[in-house]
Amino acid sequence: MRDADAAAHRAAERVAAGLDAEPRIEASPVGAWETLVRVADKTDAALIVLGSRGLRGLRSLMLGSVSDGVAHHARQPVLIVPAPTLAEARRTRGTPVSTTAGTHA
Repeated sequence: MRDADAAAHRAAERVAAGLDAEPRIEASPVGAWETLVRVADKTDAALIVLGSRGLRGLRSLMLGSVSDGVAHHARQPVLIVPAPTLAEARRTRGTPVSTTAGTHA
C-alpha cells in the first residue's frame, strides 16, 4: 500500500506543477531513439523532452545520438536540453533556476 500512496503523491505533485507526465521503463530490441519515438506515438505524447550530453565529432559518430534520432524521426515537437558545461554546473550549484535564468538569456 505504501508504494501506491507514494505513486499517487508523485502524480499529484506533477499535476500541481502543471505536468502531465508518467515515467516509463521500456525494454526493446531496437535502438533507444526508435523506442522513444514508438512510445511517444503509442501514448499520443504532446512533446518529447530529452537531454543531450553534447558529444561532438568522432565520439558522436561512433556512439550515435539518441537526441538526433528522435529529433529527425518524431512526429511530436522535440525539446533537447543541453547538458551544462562544468563551469555552468559549478556556478549554479545549489542556486534556484529562477535566479540563474536571467544570466543565460
